[in-house]
Amino acid sequence: MVPKEAAKANPWSWRGRFLDHESQTEIALLKRGYHIGFIQSDDMKYWQAWFEFVTKKHGLSHKPALVGMSGGGRNAFNWATMNPDHVSCIYADNPLITRESLMKLDRLIERDVPLLHVCGSLDPLSVNHTYPIESIYHQLGGRISVMIKDSVGHVRVASRRSSRQTNSPATSAIQAG
Repeated sequence: MVPKEAAKANPWSWRGRFLDHESQTEIALLKRGYHIGFIQSDDMKYWQAWFEFVTKKHGLSHKPALVGMSGGGRNAFNWATMNPDHVSCIYADNPLITRESLMKLDRLIERDVPLLHVCGSLDPLSVNHTYPIESIYHQLGGRISVMIKDSVGHVRVASRRSSRQTNSPATSAIQAG
């Protein structure tokens, strides 16, 4: 998606999976001049090809803000840990993470990539995914914020905001990233 007026340096948000789920962050970023990229694949070779396409052919920033929900979070962390020089920040909503990516988080910390995680208090997966990420990030001096939504499970965690609201924590974190 292309904004009406692009912000300086052509920033973009890149969502891996579930574009039609809780898209208020993307709507707010479009209004602020961000381009929105999306890919529905778990295969990192397609992620890399997409990155090359939008940065080389369309001149978008070489450091997108990665957005991932659930399995999309897993994909965001997979790509980010393989390409740490090309990530401005990660906003993850109840993300999954592979053991391989978990062991490579130091690559993101070395490049000062900030993380924002939003998780449901009832999500049983947070114990094996967000909590280890948070622990490693803190131990190694990385910047991470974790927001817990009370009485919410794995699905539909992001707070319902109207598309007119543009000051959500996720939007602010991406712009700061």
